[in-house]
Amino acid sequence: MKLRVLSSEEISSKLRKASCERSNTPVSIAKALALVSIFALNYVAPSSAFAGNTWTGGGSSPFNWSDNANWGGAQPTYGTYTFSGSAGTTNTVNQGYNTNKLLWTGTSPWTTNNSGGFGISLFDNGGVQAKVENQSSGLVTINAPVTFAANNGTPPNPFAEINSVNGDITFGSGTLTV
Repeated sequence: MKLRVLSSEEISSKLRKASCERSNTPVSIAKALALVSIFALNYVAPSSAFAGNTWTGGGSSPFNWSDNANWGGAQPTYGTYTFSGSAGTTNTVNQGYNTNKLLWTGTSPWTTNNSGGFGISLFDNGGVQAKVENQSSGLVTINAPVTFAANNGTPPNPFAEINSVNGDITFGSGTLTV
C-alpha cells in the first residue's frame, strides 16, 4: 500500500467539498474534526499502526517469526516491525520478510537469528527510507540476513539508515547487504 500525505490545501478543499455536498452552510468544527480524523485514520496513518506489527513474544521457543502468537495473533504487515518488552528476546526469522523498518524499544537485549537462510528485505515506503533502529538501551544482535533492497533513489532518501540511538546494533553471522 502506498500512502500519500495531503497538503493542508488539499484537506481544506476536501472539507469544503464535503460540506457543500450536504448544504450551503459551512461545516461545523466538530464535523470537520470528525472528517479529518476519519481521513487520517484511513489514508495518512503510518504503516506502523497496522495490527500485528508489534512483537509480543506470545509463542514459544525458538520464537519463530512465522508464529502468529509472537505478533499478537497475526503476521506483521508491511511497515515498521516493533520489538519491545522481555518475551521472546531471542527469536528466529524462519521465512522471508519484506518491510520498511525494524525498531527496538525498551531495555531488553535482543538477538534475532535465522533458520534456513531466510532473511529480511527492507524497502522504501512512500518516501520513508528503509531503517534498522535501536531506541532501546539493550544490545541488538542480528544473526539473520538483512538486505536494504530498494529505496526511492533521490534525496532526501537515497540511502538506508542504521541508527543506534540508545543501544548498540551488532550484525553477527547474518549478511548485511546495502
